[in-house]
Amino acid sequence: MIYIKSIGKYTLVFIVTLTILFSSLAVTSCIPKSAIEENIKESVTLFKENSGIEPLITGQSCSLIHYYADSILLNIIYCIDSTTPIDSMLWSYFYQFIYFDLNNDFISLVEDDKEPNQEYLRYWHGSMSIIRPLLTILNIEQIYLLNGLLLFSLAIILFVIIFKRNRKLSIIYAISMLMIAFPIVPFCLEYSWTFYIMLITSIIALCIEKQGDNKLNLLFLISGMLTCFLDFLTTELITLFVPLVFVLIIRRQENRLTKFRQGLTLVIKASVLWSIGYVGMWLAKWVLASIILGINAMDYVFSRMKLRINGVSFLIPYSEMFKDSIGKNLSIVFPLNLIYKYLTLIIIPAVLGILISLFADWKNLNKKWFALLLILIAFTPYLRYLILANHSFFHSFFTFRAQIITIIALIWALTELLDFEKILNIKQKIITFRKEHM
Repeated sequence: MIYIKSIGKYTLVFIVTLTILFSSLAVTSCIPKSAIEENIKESVTLFKENSGIEPLITGQSCSLIHYYADSILLNIIYCIDSTTPIDSMLWSYFYQFIYFDLNNDFISLVEDDKEPNQEYLRYWHGSMSIIRPLLTILNIEQIYLLNGLLLFSLAIILFVIIFKRNRKLSIIYAISMLMIAFPIVPFCLEYSWTFYIMLITSIIALCIEKQGDNKLNLLFLISGMLTCFLDFLTTELITLFVPLVFVLIIRRQENRLTKFRQGLTLVIKASVLWSIGYVGMWLAKWVLASIILGINAMDYVFSRMKLRINGVSFLIPYSEMFKDSIGKNLSIVFPLNLIYKYLTLIIIPAVLGILISLFADWKNLNKKWFALLLILIAFTPYLRYLILANHSFFHSFFTFRAQIITIIALIWALTELLDFEKILNIKQKIITFRKEHM
């Protein structure tokens, strides 16, 4: 009976959330083109001045801005027909003339009054429900400024909340945000949505986690739904595992998480519910599109999914993409971006191996179950890179940020595993040696 009530509760939350998100997209699609036309025309200037993918910092892949993604978002927004808002938002039509030249396609659409000729049905493009209303009062550069202000404000709020609970964790969080080049994120809308969800979910999770797991589980279900609705397949896993790692660490430090099984159960439940929300939203889009538009959306969608999972390139064989997907993503993280790409695959395991072999608390290793739990979570981004090898290889300049999960989880796991008295003793011996020989 309890399980039936739980299923009913989660189903109701899913349906209500889906209804709200669908309605928000439908309502904002009713905004007439004339209301956004002036700011869209002003926005064209940015895409004239920048090519499809450009770095903010020369030679640094972590600073690459994906202007193509934002130009196609504006392209779709401008092509929405407010007289048939639901059909139009489901099809997500846009104008394309030359493949891989989406900036110029958007410019031509606006300046030459082109007609949409392509559809982008497989995604929700839920960010239109936010950006389309904003375009009635702001152009894209002003939206970027607002985006930066909001993202940094949320990041600071989360830092303060963590700092009050655990200062060491707040420092690790700040370091991890710098290592994945968070300051670059607000310059591209495509990068931003998962960080909004991650930051807001983390804030809420840390505020409610003392009330038990029921509310947390609902939060992760909604988080998965929002990730599918807003994200363009960038760093989706951070909306699940970053808030989850924060909750696990805080509970462990406050002695409210005392067994491996207890922690693993929370991870599994949160992951399952997040996945139900995420996958359920994908299916909901395709089912609704099939019903409302009178088409079979599934055949088209699954053909595109195959490309992202094991698609091939005329220039690069799949085996190379699979082999290199982890290396490319790993090599962009600071300070690994200062090391030759393939050396990172040797240096990182070597450094971790030396640290653990020399400084691990071997006497109490059987009690270090929490470190093992975090290490399991730390590997999830690399599993994603392998499963979506094609996507992770070609888009490593933004998918690398999923490793914020790895950085936070792994650093904390090391603090659990290592015997810092051994490290301090070696430091003291070095200081004594220098004094004796100077």
